[in-house]
Amino acid sequence: MNLLIGLLRLSVLIGLAVPLRLREYLGPETVMPLASVLAAIAGFFLVFWRLIAKYAKKIVRKIRGIPEEIPPEVDLGNALEESKKDE
Repeated sequence: MNLLIGLLRLSVLIGLAVPLRLREYLGPETVMPLASVLAAIAGFFLVFWRLIAKYAKKIVRKIRGIPEEIPPEVDLGNALEESKKDE
């Protein structure tokens, strides 16, 4: 029993003696590749955001059955009827 308590105390002291544990340390060599990947993804979205939003709207409109473009003065119900007649 005393041996177990002694080993436990020793492990606690070793843990306190090494404040920077290697597995918990995130240095620049670890964080910079991750930051670079995130910056590349953000840059892609910034460059192509208009196209991404345009195609996303087009897909949502097709799923919901709404015509591609509706002028602001046209009622939605009339536009749906007209688009069904065209098909």
